Amino acid sequence: MMAAVGPFLWKLATSRAGIVVIIFAALFAWHKMDKSSAVRNAVVGYIASVELEAAKTRNATLLVRAERAEAATLLLQQAVADAELEQRNVEAEFEAFRANTTLDGGPLVTRELLDILRANRAAGDRRGPGAR
Repeated sequence: MMAAVGPFLWKLATSRAGIVVIIFAALFAWHKMDKSSAVRNAVVGYIASVELEAAKTRNATLLVRAERAEAATLLLQQAVADAELEQRNVEAEFEAFRANTTLDGGPLVTRELLDILRANRAAGDRRGPGAR
């Protein structure tokens, strides 16, 4: 039986109808393989475009964060400079006070310190602690 099939297939393959069938079979196989390839390429392209958009969004977010961090850094540097200036002013005021007073700096309120405090109050200096 196998011997009869071989010559039949050879005759079919060499005939016009056989050649048309083989061509259509080859085109159908190519179509199936190409369709899966096209789907795979479309998926890869879609994933690449989504990843690109995500990277652009991430980049924009990082740029905004960097700008905000830079602005915060400048504000912090200004606050530090202001605090250092205030510290120098307080130190200078304290040194001027120490230079202009004869107090020994002991823990007791002496008569001289009490007179100084009363004189300041009488002069209208009613500022609270830490005020200038």
